Amino acid sequence: DMLFRYYDRVFNHALVTVEIVANYSILVGVKGSDSSLKPFLMSAHMDVVPASDGDSESWVVPPFSGELLDGYLYGRGAVDNKASLIAHLECLSHVLECGIIPFRSFYLSFGHDEEVSGEEGAAAIGGLLDDRGIQLEFLLDEGMPIVNKIIPGVNQPIAMVGVAEKGYVDFNISVNLKSGHSSIPPSSTAIGVLSAALHRISSTALANQLNEGGLETAFLSQCGRLSSSWITRIALANLWLFRPLVDYFMSSNDVANALIRSTWVPTVVNCGTKFNVVPGHCSAVVNARVHPQQTVDEVRGALQRTLSDPRISISAIESSPPSSVSPDIGTFGFDCIEAALLVGSPVIKAVSPVLFTGGTDSWHFSSLTDKVYRFQPFSASPTDTGGFHAVNERISLQDFQFMVNFYLNLVQIASDGRTSIPRHTHSSNDL
Repeated sequence: DMLFRYYDRVFNHALVTVEIVANYSILVGVKGSDSSLKPFLMSAHMDVVPASDGDSESWVVPPFSGELLDGYLYGRGAVDNKASLIAHLECLSHVLECGIIPFRSFYLSFGHDEEVSGEEGAAAIGGLLDDRGIQLEFLLDEGMPIVNKIIPGVNQPIAMVGVAEKGYVDFNISVNLKSGHSSIPPSSTAIGVLSAALHRISSTALANQLNEGGLETAFLSQCGRLSSSWITRIALANLWLFRPLVDYFMSSNDVANALIRSTWVPTVVNCGTKFNVVPGHCSAVVNARVHPQQTVDEVRGALQRTLSDPRISISAIESSPPSSVSPDIGTFGFDCIEAALLVGSPVIKAVSPVLFTGGTDSWHFSSLTDKVYRFQPFSASPTDTGGFHAVNERISLQDFQFMVNFYLNLVQIASDGRTSIPRHTHSSNDL
């Protein structure tokens, strides 16, 4: 209701159609003047992950207050993904207020259940457009940010545009042993066995997927070009020889490490109910993200080999395979995103295709286009990714303003440069 009240002039504009899909999701259509051009779609989502009670005291402001502090907007969903959603609407609002009719039509898709795989919201929107025979020129969803210092010696910002995303699988790890009274503890307990298993998982890295011509090649080439370190430049230019060294560089940074391999991490543990009872059953959920050069079954096999304990049972709860890889440099959609970034920021020195390490709603639109890109125009560092799913999630007002102007640039450039749009400005009082 708040969106419809605040953006009533947008949703009631003659060029705009608005549909409520699956009760809560929103599909916005913007009619361009040239019907011969395929439309594009920008996607965001309204739902957020919880801010658990145990973390509430660690927040500098209450997690759902949306407070401004020292030039940042804090709150659950600030980065994931309400900033993009509001920036899309601010972009559209500005276009309409300027009296501009874009040449190319476009859609805004706002799902309501992305954090639980988008099976109702984005799936229904994608199905609706498919039933209408809509084919998209390209799709832009949430994704990777603009990063700096992700590899030693690379001290200039690189915009990382996801051209593929990892697969997803949740494994249930369970142990069943004898329960009993804590005053007579058995030599082997379910807690002990499970704890050792989780330690092995946490301390074992899956094999890197660094290959000549692989998904990471373009990104590493850009990093080499921008690096101030001659060692880094030589290593990245000769991956066939320096693969172990590059693996070492990349593995020392959590973001870079996730780009080059499948990952796994324990996320939920269930064990014990009473202080003086030794539980007989313990279980944990291990979330794995699967690199496109591997399969879910291969990761499961690696997990079984890592644990290698007959007392441990492993089962997959749910899974989805890695996405296909979208065409990048030299393709209209990717080139529009690159141009919108370079026009909007003299600071950005490179725009590179990469693997998106998370998951998005974009796979629900796979029948509409094979040109799917995952990118969010905000700045992050190896130690500060804006609080994705974490305490003190935040976005700077400067980054939000850049977001809006990036989307404006994209609308203009995707209209083959024929739509001229003035820059957008915001004050903190507008937020």
